[in-house]
Amino acid sequence: MALGGEWAKLGERLLGTSERIGAFLTKDRRRDLTQREVVIGTYREEGIAADLRAEIILGERTPPDVDIFLDRLRLKDPYCTGCSRPMRSERAFMAGLVAYCCDSCGVKIPTSAGDLRRDALGAVRRDYLRCWSRYDEEIRHLTGGKPHRWKLPG
Repeated sequence: MALGGEWAKLGERLLGTSERIGAFLTKDRRRDLTQREVVIGTYREEGIAADLRAEIILGERTPPDVDIFLDRLRLKDPYCTGCSRPMRSERAFMAGLVAYCCDSCGVKIPTSAGDLRRDALGAVRRDYLRCWSRYDEEIRHLTGGKPHRWKLPG
């Protein structure tokens, strides 16, 4: 009976060890990135500029279709090219016009947020491969060339 009890204890210890090894192997050891987007460039028009930010997709090796990539893009708040201060949107209700104004320089650009986004996405579409390589370079820099060791925050 004592021999059977020893075997039972050994079996329990082996089972506990195998459970700990399984937990160790299945644990997600990837580190969290500090951001969800990378800056891939700046869109500039006469008097106004906005940073282009792209949502990070880890492990993507080849460029997706242009439309898929454009869905990931976001424009940051526009700023003045003269003084680099944020521009505010101003609407003239009588004429229905929208403009961006710089309070520091007094520059007024007659464009809406929708028009600015459309023009910026058009510029990205025209120069897609350069934008994609910039996006890929930023992710490689952010992850140290090893995106499989990272995960997105949250």
